[in-house]
Amino acid sequence: MIEVAPAMLWHGDGARVVCDLCPHRCALVDSGLGRCGVRRNDGGQLVTLADGWLVAAHAAPIERKPLHHVAPGSQSFSFAAAGCTLRCAYCQNWMISQTVKEGAGPPAAHWTAERLVDAARQAGCAVLAATFGEPTVFAEFALRAARSARDAGLLNVWKTNGLTTLEAVEQIAPWLDAVNVDLKGWDESLYRERLGGDRDAVLAATEAYHRAGVFVEVTTLLLPDQLDDWRELDGLSDWILAHLGAETPWHLSRYHPDYRLADSAATAPERLVAARARALAQGHQYVYTNAVPDGLHTWCPACERVIIERFESGRVVDHRVEGRCVCGITLPEARRRQTPVR
Repeated sequence: MIEVAPAMLWHGDGARVVCDLCPHRCALVDSGLGRCGVRRNDGGQLVTLADGWLVAAHAAPIERKPLHHVAPGSQSFSFAAAGCTLRCAYCQNWMISQTVKEGAGPPAAHWTAERLVDAARQAGCAVLAATFGEPTVFAEFALRAARSARDAGLLNVWKTNGLTTLEAVEQIAPWLDAVNVDLKGWDESLYRERLGGDRDAVLAATEAYHRAGVFVEVTTLLLPDQLDDWRELDGLSDWILAHLGAETPWHLSRYHPDYRLADSAATAPERLVAARARALAQGHQYVYTNAVPDGLHTWCPACERVIIERFESGRVVDHRVEGRCVCGITLPEARRRQTPVR
């Protein structure tokens, strides 16, 4: 039996409570459930059904997030609770993120933050990673875990869809060393109709993480129709260059059919290879794609040598000498941030 816990970031509005964690700002009547599927009005108080009730907790290579500029070659202890602020028709983790909204959801086990960090250390992990589902919806637990991880000397990262209010980012950012944000497209109507979100709110949160000193990597899962022309890619490219910078790692991921679009077509690898080449030509220094094996490597933007090789088996070969390419370039990389005053 899952027990509820007090939720963060909400306010009362007459007979309703309004959740201020994500831009949906769900206004809930008594017993009403938010769009995420895990936050509820319980007699005039907002509570969460996801505080410590994890559906995944295990070690995995950090590159699988994907995060290529966070302790390359290390292991991360990945954890997730159910729920999500989006409703992507092609969700690749739909059993974790979406089924709870339909009254089901995967089996969950209760963890404390201390137990989670102990498990990460015992597994030899350098990183604690909130991932798979949307970390924002289990922010109460993820923040407690991040504080424990910081005390234990681990890096803290989130894999997030970025649909987070600025007031939530303000509370979350001090405890994160890096985020990988899913920027799922440039077309505003795509975010509204296909994903159930708000593009501009995602962009604002992404920039807020960057300005707060969190190391940002970006992932864009590209469907075939997003590469019918270059408008989607170019819009995202221009925004990343202007607001995050050319050194921001950008992952162009290959779409495969899943969830409610299981009968659709996968994205052709050659289109992603062309998209990567276009992004590099526009000035991005670190662009990755999982469509071809060498798209996973880190290439030096100055001398074009491979700095870090990554293989589908999980093997990572780091060719840096004292942290630099042989030509002298230093790879931008997440660093452990100073612990905020509590």
